[in-house]
Parts: sequence; C-alpha cells; structure tokens
Amino acid sequence: MSRPGFRAGRRLWSSHPVVALVVALGLILSAHGAALAQPIETAAEQAIIMDAESGAILFEKNAEERIPPASLTLLMTAETVFDMIKRGQLSREQEFKISEHAWRTGGAPAGGTTMFAELGSTVPVIDLLRGVIIQIANDGAIALAEGIAGSEAAFGEQMTLRGLEVGMTDSNFVNPTGYEDPKNYSTVKDLAVLARHVIRTYPELYKLFAEPEFTWNDITQRNKNPMLTMSSFQVDGLVIGGTSINRLGMVTSAKRGDLRLILAFYGLPSKAARLKEAKALLDWAFGSFEAVRLFEAGETVGEARVFGGEKSYVPLVGEGAVIAFLEENVVKGYHGRIAYEGPVVAPVEKGQPIGNLEIVRDKAVVQKIPLFAGESVGIGGFHGKAFDALIEAVAGLWY
Repeated sequence: MSRPGFRAGRRLWSSHPVVALVVALGLILSAHGAALAQPIETAAEQAIIMDAESGAILFEKNAEERIPPASLTLLMTAETVFDMIKRGQLSREQEFKISEHAWRTGGAPAGGTTMFAELGSTVPVIDLLRGVIIQIANDGAIALAEGIAGSEAAFGEQMTLRGLEVGMTDSNFVNPTGYEDPKNYSTVKDLAVLARHVIRTYPELYKLFAEPEFTWNDITQRNKNPMLTMSSFQVDGLVIGGTSINRLGMVTSAKRGDLRLILAFYGLPSKAARLKEAKALLDWAFGSFEAVRLFEAGETVGEARVFGGEKSYVPLVGEGAVIAFLEENVVKGYHGRIAYEGPVVAPVEKGQPIGNLEIVRDKAVVQKIPLFAGESVGIGGFHGKAFDALIEAVAGLWY
C-alpha cells in the first residue's frame, strides 16, 4: 500500500485506504448479477440527483453552472428563517407588518404569486413561512426580509452568508423573492446541498412543504408544488420556480422505501415539461440503483495529507454513513478513490470539507460522496513544517 502521490495539473491525491475500499467493493458486489442499467438523458439544461443521507451524487449535468434561481430563491429565504427560529432568535408567533413595499411589490397589485396579505396588517412568522412555502408568496417573503433585516437588500446579504455556512459555494442573493437581478445567482448543486441541509436539520419545519393548502385573508390556495400528487414515490417538498423567459426549474425530494433522493434541475420550457422531466428522472434513479453501505457514520474512509500540521495526515469520514449507489445487478468494474486538492494546509477543523470519495466505473466517475475531516489538526512546529516542505520539494521532482 503506497502513501499519497501526485498527478500532473491540479494535485489529485489518493490515499492508501482506497485500496482496501476497492477490495471491499469487490467483496460486496461479488454476489450480484451483471445487467447494466441504461443511462439517462435529460432535456434540462442543468440537473443533479443527490442522496439525502450521504450526499452522494447519482447524476449531474452542468450542475455547477450559474442560473438565475427565480422563485427557487424562496428555499434560501425559508432556511434563513428556520435557522433563526432554531437558534431562538425568532419565534413562530412573532408578527411582522405588511409594508406598502411588500404589498405593492409582492402582493395582489404586483400580479405575481401572493398570499393576499392586507396592506398594513400583521402576520405571524409561521404563517408568512406557510405563504412562502405553500403559495410561493412574494409578499410573505418581503415581509419576512423587512421584519428581520430591515430591507430586502440587507436580508439578501444575510441569506448569502447563511448559504456559505450550509455549504453553498457559488450562490449570491440580493432579495428574498428571486426577482430577477444579475447579482442573484445560484447553481443546481448548491440548491441540492441547501435542500439536503433543510431536510436533515429542520425535520419539523420541513413538514410545511408537504401541507396541501393554506388559507390567508379568507383565500385558500393549494400547494403550488405539482409533485406532491405523484403516486409512484412519496414527494414531500420543496420548491418550484423559473424565469419569465420560460426557463423553469424545481428542487424536490422524494422517498421510496428507506431511500430519499433530492432532485434539482433548471431550464425546461413549460410546466408540463418540468413535471414530466421530474417524474422521469426520479423514476430512473429509484429504479436503477441499489444502496451499498460502505462505512458507518464516523468510520474512517481514508486519509488526507496535511501540510504544516502537528500531524501529517487527517482521517476522512462521511457526513453520516458512507453509502454508494451502484447500478442494480452490476458486479464488475467499480472501484473507489479519494480525491482532493492537496496537501491540505493546517490548521484543519473537524468537519471541514476536504474532498470526495469517487466511485469509478469504466474510467468514468459515476458518483461523488463528500468527505470531511474526522478530527482537528493544529499547526505544527518548525521541524514539522520543514519536513513537509522537503516532502513537497521531492514530490515536485516527479511532475
């Protein structure tokens, strides 16, 4: 078993425990058959399918391209409020006023999706959330932003910072509604990461997404998420959206048995096409893979080289159990490798994202499972740093 090495270009490190993983995969799969599941194609311009438990990516297409998230932004709005409720900074019963700006820009006069809150009225936070989540209510979103931060712009900054905290790496928000602005952008990968965080962190508040209807101001509106009526799997959230130029998208979560998947996609031309594509992608994902548990929560998957640390390596773990999704009845050709840009520079914080466990078949990466530092590694002394610099210089000779 060899210690980590280099590849030309970006430094892609693979640590020695991957060899054990390759053997483990072979043993786990040895009892299965050998029929290959058909790959899926999608009309969506950007798409990703993620396992909610492990964060494993089962499918992606242009998942890191920036998109104008439109009403999908409301998921970030909701999470920001959820977080404040969980921290005790905001109560569900606290009331916010419907300002003239909220009423005129996001209410009935605007002609968009609204909860029809009356100008000058006050609405409890929990009902504003219901309006945002169930009715895609722009007036509710603006009222929350103004009540919490004083303005849409200030709340947009808060949303952006919160997004970074939950692992969104390429998103910026300037308002709570997703009204078009060139500075308002995200990616379907970031939105899937956000959805996974919401589902795992706020199980009680997440139930709001599945409520079938909501009545405010004596006006009842059905939940605008058309996926809630799907019968081939259990859909229980999250949000739909799209721009005025008919580039429609969706972030949704569905369960079948013990398996929960998250689907995020963008760029469909119509509501009918959006619904059809969502069903097709989820049907394919649920029908094509079986979950193989490789490592339990907290179990070390491998190691990453640390530069300048009190230790030379940091153990890598999954966020929860490490689960690979392999094509049903396929036994041969799978192997795993740990990939990260390295060496990782000390200090390293426990839980810090490091890289991915990549599941490879036929020389193609078919799945990525996020890996995190299993423990903290402080900055080392002078001798440790000097030794690391020497190792770095020697390794450079092999470029």
